[in-house]
Amino acid sequence: MVNRRRPSVMRDVDPGLRIVARLLPRGNGLRRGLRVPRAVMAVLGKIGARRDVNVAGVDPNVTVRIHHPAQLPEPSPVLLWIHGGGYVMGSAQQEDVPCRRLARVNDIVVAAVDHRLAPEHAFPTPLEDCYSALVWLARQPWVDSSRIAIGGASAGGGLAAASALLARDRGEIRPVFADVGVSHA
Repeated sequence: MVNRRRPSVMRDVDPGLRIVARLLPRGNGLRRGLRVPRAVMAVLGKIGARRDVNVAGVDPNVTVRIHHPAQLPEPSPVLLWIHGGGYVMGSAQQEDVPCRRLARVNDIVVAAVDHRLAPEHAFPTPLEDCYSALVWLARQPWVDSSRIAIGGASAGGGLAAASALLARDRGEIRPVFADVGVSHA
């Protein structure tokens, strides 16, 4: 007789994490796909989104939302900000409020990159998108290319760290600072 029951998911979970895993709500996560979580994230991203943000095209696949405080002299220091969302959801628009605050409080330009998402665009596509935005920023006349920083929240922190390493390895750009994995909650 063949056992047709599904194998226990708990066998795939590290023994030290099984107690915690049992406490998590069932049916959550990405087992049911990305459509609903992405839709929820998109709706939440529109809350606080600004219509007066300049959006610039880096290339046909990548844009940046530019938060530029008034009266900032040019060329200006810039923070390339990379949004969170587990690499599979999220957008630069969802970061308008914290980016606007970062720009105002620190007297810098904040450019939030809208990179392509997995799984449709597998690694290293999102990293290359972020790196393209970094190179594009360094070439803008209003940017002080000697004062470019990279930062991100959650998965964006991972991409920020990887972008800083890629910049180091390729030698085209030298970011002065990388703040990775920060949360603005």
